[in-house]
Amino acid sequence: MDVDALTTRARAMLVKRPHTFAELREQFLKADPKADERAMGYWCACCCRWCRCPRTASRGPTHRKSSFALADQWLGRKITTTHATPDPLILRYLAAYGPAAAADFQAWSGVSREATRTAFERLRPKLRTFRDEGRKELFDLPDRRGLG
Repeated sequence: MDVDALTTRARAMLVKRPHTFAELREQFLKADPKADERAMGYWCACCCRWCRCPRTASRGPTHRKSSFALADQWLGRKITTTHATPDPLILRYLAAYGPAAAADFQAWSGVSREATRTAFERLRPKLRTFRDEGRKELFDLPDRRGLG
């Protein structure tokens, strides 16, 4: 599957008007009848930076009646593709779940292992550290009581 061409095709459709997931898959099949339209639809859901239009949003686990639009068009501003530092997210995570290991944050957030490690090292001077019973390093905010 040529994912660059697929992304371009989906974005070209969505720039005209919002589409349902079924409409998008139908167009994918018209363009390539032997293609796996479900895989193509899921690829676009992950990579086209679209959003579900609030006025058509349906409740529940399926989005059959929902329409999707390009997020930058719907919001009226460009959606950045660069990643911001995870530092503020780490601090909020520790406020809710600390003390916690860096690996716990990484598993919860999906931030890459390398970006997590780098951010925790950058934040280390601002955080309290602890060791659990297994000697795993835990981090917490400085104004909270941690283990030990």
